[in-house]
Amino acid sequence: RMRMRTRTRTRSPSPPVPPRRARTNRKNRMDNQRKTTTNNKHQEENNKNNNNNDNEGKVQGEADVRTCGERTRDVGVIVALALLPAVLALAMGGFKPSREKESIVCSGLLSLVGFFACKRLIPVVARANLAKGLFGKDINKRGTEGGEIPIPESLGLATGLVHIVCIVLFQVIHTHFLRPPPSSQRHHEGWWSCLKDALLGPSDSPYPASSPSYLLPQHGLDDWTEKWLIQYNSALASISLMVFLGFADDVLDIPWRTKLVLPTVATLPIIAAYTGSTAILIPLPLRDLVGCSLVDLGVLYQIFMVLVVVFCTNSINILAGLNGLEAGQTLIIAGAVLLFNVTKLSSIVALPELTLEDVRVRDAHLFSAYITLPLVAVTAALLLFNYYPSRVFVGDTYTYFAGMALAVSGILGHFSETLLVFFIPQIINFVYSTPQLFKVVPCPRHRLPVYDRETGLLHPSRRQDGGYNLNLVTLFLRLFGPCTEKQLCNRILFFQFVCCAFGFALRHVLAGVYK
Repeated sequence: RMRMRTRTRTRSPSPPVPPRRARTNRKNRMDNQRKTTTNNKHQEENNKNNNNNDNEGKVQGEADVRTCGERTRDVGVIVALALLPAVLALAMGGFKPSREKESIVCSGLLSLVGFFACKRLIPVVARANLAKGLFGKDINKRGTEGGEIPIPESLGLATGLVHIVCIVLFQVIHTHFLRPPPSSQRHHEGWWSCLKDALLGPSDSPYPASSPSYLLPQHGLDDWTEKWLIQYNSALASISLMVFLGFADDVLDIPWRTKLVLPTVATLPIIAAYTGSTAILIPLPLRDLVGCSLVDLGVLYQIFMVLVVVFCTNSINILAGLNGLEAGQTLIIAGAVLLFNVTKLSSIVALPELTLEDVRVRDAHLFSAYITLPLVAVTAALLLFNYYPSRVFVGDTYTYFAGMALAVSGILGHFSETLLVFFIPQIINFVYSTPQLFKVVPCPRHRLPVYDRETGLLHPSRRQDGGYNLNLVTLFLRLFGPCTEKQLCNRILFFQFVCCAFGFALRHVLAGVYK
C-alpha cells in the first residue's frame, strides 16, 4: 500500500494591523515633518528677502553716519533758504496780534506735526512698495553698487496722504475755533480764546468796521464760512483726485497724452468754486488806447486757469531725473508762495480799517497759506529721503500732487499770474523741450544724463539722431560742464531760488506800471 505524503506549509504570521488612530498619527507625523521642512525653507527665504529688503531700503553708504548727516545738513540748508524769508516776514513784518496771525501760527503748528508724521510714514510706505515690486533703480548711478539697489517708488503717496489729513484737520479747527463769533458772544468765547490770547495776545476781528449783512454770523455757519468751506472742499477734492491719478500713473504707466487730460478733470472742482474776478488789469500806458482799466475775460479766464493747472502739474514732472530735484523745486516755489502771502497779509493787517475788497484779498491769501504750509512740511520730510543719495523715488504721484497744490494755492488765492512768475525755470524747460515733447525730433523715454563710471561725473545725453536732448538738465551740463549729480541738482535749485527772487523784484517794478 502506497502512502501519500502531504506537505504542510506554514505561513509566517502577518504583522498585526495597527488601529486606525495609529495610522492617522503616523500620517500626521509625516505631514508635520514635510510642513516643518517646507516652513524652514520658507523661513530661510523670508529671512533672505528681509535681509535684502533691509539692504534695499538703505542707501549706498547708509552705514556711514557721515552720509546721513550730510544729507540732513544739505536739506536743512534748502529748507532754510525756502522758509526763512517767510518766517522773518511773519515775525518782523508788522503783524499785530490778530486772527490772521493766530490762524497762520495754528496752521504752521499743525503742519509741523504733519512733518513728523510724514517722516515716520515714508519708511512704512517704502517697505510696502518694495514688497509689492513697486521700485526702480537709479539710472544716474548705473554700473555702481548704488545703481543696483532697488529703490521704492511712488512715495508721493505718503506725502499726499499726510497733506490731505492736515488740511482736513485744519478745516475742523478753523470752522469751530478760529471762526469769529457773533458780537454778542465776543466776551464769552471760552478757554480756547483765553489760551490764544495768552499765547498770541488779544486778537482783532477779521471783519471790516462796516461789514455787509451777509458777512455777519446769524444762524449756525454764516455765509462767509460756508463760502470758505466750499472753496476749501473743492481744493481738497482736486488735490485728492490728483494723488489718486498720479498713483495710477505710477502703477499703470499712463501715456503722456492722457496725462494732459487728467489734470483737466481734476480742475473742475476749483473752477466751479472759484469766486474771484475774471477781469484783468490793463497797464497804465495802454489804458488810453484801450479806453478802460479792466477787461472781463469771463470763460477765457477760466480756460486760462485750467491751462495753469495742466502746466503746473506737468512742469514739475518734466523737470526731473535727479535725486531731490522734484521735491527741491517744489519746496522753493512753495516758500516763495508763502512769502508772497505773508507780505500781502502784513500790508492788509496794518490798515486801520478794512474795506470789503481788503477782506476778500486777505481771505484769499489766508486760504493760500493754509494749503501751502502743509505742502512745505511734507515736502521737507520727503526731501530727507529723496535728496542725494536718494533712498526713495517720489514718482508721478508726488509731482502731480505738488503741482496741483501749488496751482490751487495760486488760483484760489487769486494770484495765478504771479504764480507763473515763480515757475520761470519750468517755463524755460517746457519751451526748450517742446520739439521733443511734440515729436518734432526724436524723444527717448528717459532724457537723463550719461554717467561716467571712471570719473563719477554726469555728461549731456544725446538723441538717436546725434543731437543733444532738449531739457534744462542737459542744458546746464552743456553750459557749465560735467559735474556730479549732487552738484547738478544744487545748481538747478539755486537757479530756481534766483528766479523766485527775480519774480518778487519784477512784481515790485511792474507795480508802478499796472497801478
